[in-house]
Order: sequence, then structure tokens, then C-alpha cells
Amino acid sequence: GNADNIASRFFSAAENEAYHALAPADKPLGFLTCWTRKEAFIKALGDGLTYSLRDFDVSLLPHEPAEILRVGETPGVECGWSLRANGRPTPPAPTPASSAAPGPLATPWTGNAVLGIEAMGVADGEIRQGINDFNAGVEAGDPELMLQAAKGLSGVDVLLANADRIEPFEPMREFAAAYREAISQMSAAAKELEAAIEAGDGPGTTAASRELIDSFTKYATIQGQLAEWVVQVPEQKRILVR
Repeated sequence: GNADNIASRFFSAAENEAYHALAPADKPLGFLTCWTRKEAFIKALGDGLTYSLRDFDVSLLPHEPAEILRVGETPGVECGWSLRANGRPTPPAPTPASSAAPGPLATPWTGNAVLGIEAMGVADGEIRQGINDFNAGVEAGDPELMLQAAKGLSGVDVLLANADRIEPFEPMREFAAAYREAISQMSAAAKELEAAIEAGDGPGTTAASRELIDSFTKYATIQGQLAEWVVQVPEQKRILVR
């Protein structure tokens, strides 16, 4: 499936082995757990998706403690980093890794494309936080935390205007369609989850959670491209004003 393809591309060898050993019913949560923990770590580093997701391992098995198992060649217990119970990292004295940012596209962007990508980049942090909160709620069996995440994610449909902004720019057309699909599904599923939790509808909560997790998977497939474009925004702004 789509999640399996993402795992093969972005998870480390150890994470892929653990993920593919899961029972089919446990795979959606295992995928989401791994992805959100990895995102939390690179967000703490400050490098976003320019830091290789395959260069470190996190725990992902059901009921397994939240842990960073490896960073580069260093075992997790020696790397100085740890994951709190809510899946968020606690750093040592910061030593962020870095990676050279890609240069701007050969073709200058339109003004709307710059504005759209910049807004998407700003919103990406809030979306990641919502995903982290949802994942923490699922792990803790805490419907209130899941509800908080659902309320935050239900309004992401306001970002669809940014897809409209970038779509006329041909190099971003395919991305705009994929972004629109992921964000539309995320917003709709979050609204369904919010309603189901508030109504005490267990089956509805499960169904909406699965739909929301699927939207996270779709969003994950485009985050790498978004990260590459976000780092180009300052240069594209300079090109616009020349």
C-alpha cells in the first residue's frame, strides 16, 4: 500500500524490518507512530526534512516505549536524545545536523507560487503538531487529546486557497492536486472524528481515525517536495524583486 511505499523510501532499515513484521491490523498505528516520532526528532534538530530520515531509528511497535534507538552510528542510549512519553524529543546540548539546501528552480516562480509555498511551509509546522498530538492521544488512549488534535486539524481546509495559488504554475501543478487531496481528506476526517468523539460513538471514532491516518499518509508523500520548495522561497523572493 501507500504507507508501505513511504516506509520503504523514508524509514531506516531497522524500522522497515520492525514495521513489516507487524500484523496487518497494527500497521497503520505502527506507521503513524514511526513517522510522527521521526518528524518530532528532525523538527527538534531544526533541519526539517532536509535531514535524512534514514539516518536514525525510533521505536514503533505497539506498547513499546517511545525511544530514539540510533542516531547515525551512535546507539540511542549514547546519543543524548530521548523521547518523552508524548513522543516529543528532549535534546542534549543542541548539535543540529545540516544539509545543503537545493538551489532555486531554473524557472523563476510566479508571485502567487511564492506566496502559496510560503504559507504552506508555515502551516506545515501546525499540521505536524496536530499529527503528533493525535498520535500521542492514540498511544495513551486519551480521547481528549485526540479531540484536541481533531479540532486543530479540522480547519486545515483554509489552506486549499494556497493550492489554488500555485496550481497555475506548471511545475507545481501535480503537487497542488496532491496537496488538495490530502488536506481536503484531513479536514473532513478531523471533523468526523471530532463529532464521533463528542457523541461517544466508538465505531465512528475508529472509522474517522483510520480515515485521518490515511490522510496523514497522503500528506507525508508530499512533505519532502514541500520542504525542498520552502527552502527556495527566500531566493525566489529575491528573483521577483530584481
